[in-house]
Amino acid sequence: MNIQVKDMGAVGDGTADDTTAIQSAIDLCAKSGGGVVVVDEGNYKIGTIFLKSNVTIELGQNGKISAQTDRKYYAEATYKQLYKDEQHMDLCLFYAEQCKNICIKGQGIIDGRGEEFSEFRPMMFRYLECENITLEQIHLEAPASWTNAFIGCTNIKVDKVDIHSRANKNGDGLDFDGCNKVFVSNCNFDCSDDCICLQNSYTDKKCRNIVIENCVMSSQWAGIRIGLLSCGVIENLTLTNCIFENINCSAIKIQSAEGAEVRQMVFHNLIMNNVQRPIFMTANRHRERVDLEEEIRTASCIRDILFSHIIINNIEKNKEMYELEEPCCIVLDSLEDDVIERVRISDVIMHVWGDKECKWESDKIPTQRNQRAEGRNYKGTLPAKGIFARNILDFDYQNIKILSHSSNTKKDIVMI
Repeated sequence: MNIQVKDMGAVGDGTADDTTAIQSAIDLCAKSGGGVVVVDEGNYKIGTIFLKSNVTIELGQNGKISAQTDRKYYAEATYKQLYKDEQHMDLCLFYAEQCKNICIKGQGIIDGRGEEFSEFRPMMFRYLECENITLEQIHLEAPASWTNAFIGCTNIKVDKVDIHSRANKNGDGLDFDGCNKVFVSNCNFDCSDDCICLQNSYTDKKCRNIVIENCVMSSQWAGIRIGLLSCGVIENLTLTNCIFENINCSAIKIQSAEGAEVRQMVFHNLIMNNVQRPIFMTANRHRERVDLEEEIRTASCIRDILFSHIIINNIEKNKEMYELEEPCCIVLDSLEDDVIERVRISDVIMHVWGDKECKWESDKIPTQRNQRAEGRNYKGTLPAKGIFARNILDFDYQNIKILSHSSNTKKDIVMI
C-alpha cells in the first residue's frame, strides 16, 4: 500500500513536529504487510523515527525531512556508538533493528541540521542487524555526526546517493560494521570525516564481501577507511573506478589495531588529486571499541592487498605541507610484533612538489605503539617522497613513476 504522510496528519511547514504522523504512516504500512510511505511537497520536522520491515520511504523532489534539534524528540532505545569516548553520538534520527527489506529513496532531501548541535550529536541513520537495505538516489546532508551506521547487517545496496556532511565533526558518510554483502556505486561524497568506513566491532562475525565502484570522494579526513575499529576479520573488498579529491588525510586508509586480520583487498583504476596520504596503512595495537578490556592479546595483521593503475597528483597539497617538512607520500608502517605482508603496488604515476633531497630523521618518525595511528602522528620529514615502508614483509612494487615539481623545474625523481 501507499500512504501519503499528509493523510496521516503531517503538516510539512518546517515548524510543526511531524514525528508522530510519519511514524504512524510507517507503522500502518508495516501492519498491512508493507508498502511505500510518500513524503512530498513540504519540509517535515522529526525526532527519532523507527523504521519497519517491508517499508519504503520515498521522498519526492520537493519533499524534505529535517531533524529536530531539541533532545526531547530523540528516543534512547536506539543502540549506541561503539567507539570509546563518543557517547555523544549514541542517539539517532532514524533507527532500524532486526528489520528486513528497508528502502530509502527518491529525489528529496534529509537534512540533519548538524550545525545546530553541540552537546549531543545524533547520527542520521543507524541499522542494527538488518537484512536487505537499499538507499537510492536520495540526498543526505548536514548530519550532526555520522550519516549512516550499518551494524551487523547483510545485503546492503547504496546507489546514486549524494552525501554532503560538513556541518559538524565526525561527519562520516557510510559506515559498515561487521556487515556482509555490501554494494556501493555511483555515489558522491563531501564529508568532514571518512566518506566510507569498513570496520568490525564483533569478535565472532566478519565484515566481508564489499564492492565499491564509480564514486567521487572528498573529505576533511579520509576517502575510505578500513579498520581501526577491528575486533574481527575484515576481508574481501574490491574498490574500482573512483576519484579522490581534496582529502586532508588519506585517500585509502587501512588499519588493523585490535588484533584482527584485514585481508584480501583490491584497489584498481583510481585518481587521487590533492591528497595528503594517498595510501596509509598501519598495524599496531590500540583499543578502539567501547566495553572491551584494554589489552589486545593477538597480533594485528594486514595481508594480501593489491593496488594498481593509480594516478596521484599532489602538487598543491604538497606545496602546503612541504614547508612544514611533511611531504605527501604513501605510508606503510607496522610494529615489529604486528604484521603487514604481501602488499603489491603497481602502475602508478605520482606527482609531488619539491626537489630537495629527503633526510633520514629517524628520531622524528615515531612508532605507533599504544596510540591511535593517524597521519598527523608523523611529524618532521619522512625519509621518502613517494613511499615510506617500515617492517613490511613481502612488499612488491613495480612500474611506479614519481615526478617532482618545483616553481622552475620538473624532473623524474625515480622509477621503481
